[in-house]
Amino acid sequence: MIREGRSLSGRERNCCFLNLRGTQFADVSAVFSLDHVDDSRAVALTDWDHDGDLDVWLTNRTGPQVRFLRNDVPTENQFLAVRLEGDPQQGCNRDAIGARVELHMSSGEPRRLVRTLSAGDGFLSQSSKWIIFGLGNRSDIQHLTIRWPGTATMESYGDLVAGKRYRIVQGSNQAVSVASRQTSVELSPRDLDLTPSSDRSRAVLSKPLKVGQLDYVEHTGQTKTLHGTPNSPVLINLWSATCDPCIEELKDFVKQSNQVFAAQLTVLALNVDGLESSMANTNDHAKQVLAKLGFPFASGLATKELVQKLDDLQHKFIYRQRQLPLPSSFLIDDQGRLAVVYKGRVDVEQLVADSKHIGRASERERNVIAGRPGSWVEDHFVKFPIAVANEYLEGGYIEEAQAHLEKHLEKESRFQDAATSEEARRQDIRIADIHHALAGIAYGRRNVKATLHHYEQALKHRPKYLPVENNLAWLLATLPDDSLRDGDRALQLAQSVCRRTDYQHTSFLDTLAAAHAEAGQFEDAVKTTQKAIELAEHKGNQLAVKELRQRLQLYQEKKPFRQASR
Repeated sequence: MIREGRSLSGRERNCCFLNLRGTQFADVSAVFSLDHVDDSRAVALTDWDHDGDLDVWLTNRTGPQVRFLRNDVPTENQFLAVRLEGDPQQGCNRDAIGARVELHMSSGEPRRLVRTLSAGDGFLSQSSKWIIFGLGNRSDIQHLTIRWPGTATMESYGDLVAGKRYRIVQGSNQAVSVASRQTSVELSPRDLDLTPSSDRSRAVLSKPLKVGQLDYVEHTGQTKTLHGTPNSPVLINLWSATCDPCIEELKDFVKQSNQVFAAQLTVLALNVDGLESSMANTNDHAKQVLAKLGFPFASGLATKELVQKLDDLQHKFIYRQRQLPLPSSFLIDDQGRLAVVYKGRVDVEQLVADSKHIGRASERERNVIAGRPGSWVEDHFVKFPIAVANEYLEGGYIEEAQAHLEKHLEKESRFQDAATSEEARRQDIRIADIHHALAGIAYGRRNVKATLHHYEQALKHRPKYLPVENNLAWLLATLPDDSLRDGDRALQLAQSVCRRTDYQHTSFLDTLAAAHAEAGQFEDAVKTTQKAIELAEHKGNQLAVKELRQRLQLYQEKKPFRQASR
């Protein structure tokens, strides 16, 4: 939903539904003033003011972060409140979580009211452990029964009075009346000051993205390339002659051109009108507009390929997929990396400040770019790089993931003289895991030799590493390159894996069968594949069954399996 430009949970009104005695539900959100546009997350119910009715605490994803809704509906209805304390000696937890409490009335309907005491009864929330029974206009309480968790016994309590609060300890055989809280916390309501919406935004990348080659058309009609490593930061500005904010932005650049030049910042204004109409007519009109403004910076015409590439880049870190507005601007650092994306008119002073700090690695420079105080999580919590690399990969930052892993691999390899054997063992596990992750990246980039290298290195540091042994055996048995296959080694690894898993793992058996076939042992390959098919069918894995049957046919024809060329 977010990627399509819709809201997953933003500015959606809260809903409250009333159970109409088990027949259907009625939407009472507005009637009870609960339909706030708060992006609410958690709700907790409690009789906060001890008046016998339930009040509501809400937490929200945005502002206000906490909202208290006091129930002030005027009513003369009765209630009964009970707080339980379990006895661990009798097998019950102290908070009596799981207790089933039944209140029996002597007349009217329903005769029996039931509540169960629960913990964590909502998302990231816990309501009060006071059990509240709403009695309406009745007060004819007959007795109360409690089924305590952890025991088969049931206790019964009588002489309870409506409108009161009681504390009951398991095994005490008495309900002790508890006075309502006399003190109160005054919470005064106030209006919420909403941040006004803006048609401008500025997104700074903490990890700039490599842009590569960008081609645009000069006013002469010649195609020009913005190379991957410009000599100074470059701002690519997309504008249209029919867009009033675009024209105002160009005027801002003209007025503050001295600041821009002083910052050694290159501005490249590219007109986008030719994307949908004649580029020749667009070119003449764009030149006239820029000449009339006295625009002192470089300019030209955008191509569909350039706009699409910039749009794809910004969607790598701005998850919500929306069409680029006009104007839009992209600040590229002197290493050819996208560092900042501006949507709407650019604040030239902010642009100049950004151009001075992008591409720097120092903590001070990073904090300036962030625009607010704080600390960078990677400086405190990155003890092991696999999780961070996975986040890079999920975002499509393959080069960054590989560089991150290689940096940590170098660091681990530099300190091989561990103080104790246990520390050395843990270090070997970390190095093996990094090689395992690097092998996955290399395979995804179709670098088979690097994949084999990393798998071998992983086993060097962690010899009995099941997934690595299996993956390496599979490659050595099935690669299309004759110079890379090694049937004997594949068979050795696959047999070791299957022995240690008691021949009960479908994919491991599949690898063993492929290794048998590569070694020319087709009868064993057939038997092993048939065993794998049985396991897959038992688990209902029809996709695996289909693939295994295809390989089984090969082995029955005395042909080894070869995976597609990479």
